[in-house]
Amino acid sequence: MNLDRNTTAVLALHWINDIVSEGGAFGGMFAGEVIRTGVVGNARSVLTAARQAGVPVFYTRVVYQPGYPGIIVNGPLFEGIQPAGAFIAGGKGVEILPELAPQEGDVVLDSGRVSAFTDTGLHDRLQERGIDTVVLTGVSTHITVQSSALAASDMGYRVVIVSDATSADSAASHEHALSALAVLCEIATSSETIDALTG
Repeated sequence: MNLDRNTTAVLALHWINDIVSEGGAFGGMFAGEVIRTGVVGNARSVLTAARQAGVPVFYTRVVYQPGYPGIIVNGPLFEGIQPAGAFIAGGKGVEILPELAPQEGDVVLDSGRVSAFTDTGLHDRLQERGIDTVVLTGVSTHITVQSSALAASDMGYRVVIVSDATSADSAASHEHALSALAVLCEIATSSETIDALTG
């Protein structure tokens, strides 16, 4: 796999405590697989390689203001947010894991939806930089990663999903999502991605 460092960006999707930490509001769904698969370490390696190569890194987070103004509750996942007190601005739940903490020059974008491209301004920021390729890491493979990948593909981006820097609520969900996405996206390991970023 080849990646042009001048036109590539790496996305770090929803690496926040409420989703990927054991004590997080939705940690019961996702933290076990995050731990079992070791995806945090792999994602850290990819993000580090990107920065060293001068490739921009964009984070996305789910964040709501207290009282949840404007929340759209249109599905089971969203029905559980308010009762769980999840994703409140300024709280520990929306903090990015320390191991993956943004560095100088990284961009952090917030919205109340699952796709990285919904209400974040990400597309405009990528276009400003001449980006035509996005490399995806994050949680979860079958929700945020899949939604973001499909949106990016529809907008004309080349999409690379890092298979061992993404995880879901189960190994089966992860594999099914990757299998479906392989029709439109490239699936690569963290080692392959790092080699392409630094080679």
